[in-house]
Amino acid sequence: MHLARQPQDLRSHSRRVLLARRSGNREAIYGALVDLFIALAGRGVGLKSALLSQTAMQLGPPERLCLARHLASGLRADQSIEPHPRRSVLSHGLIGKPSPELSGESP
Repeated sequence: MHLARQPQDLRSHSRRVLLARRSGNREAIYGALVDLFIALAGRGVGLKSALLSQTAMQLGPPERLCLARHLASGLRADQSIEPHPRRSVLSHGLIGKPSPELSGESP
């Protein structure tokens, strides 16, 4: 997929979100938004907010909440994202919370 090779192509991200919205496929919409949030990280709050608003009614409450919580900060490909974005091409697919030993935190 093009976005896996060029993750900063915002036009393609936006097109993907809008095509997924048109299809009505909830997993495709969520995956496309997650990839946009990963690509933009802490930038592009206006674009993330606009596309989330346009698709919010087609997402479930858990997906909306996850994305709303990360509007300003964005997401990282190497973080655990809940609910799991099955249709994301940029997420590393981590599920659950890291153990304290792996994250460097004390228990």
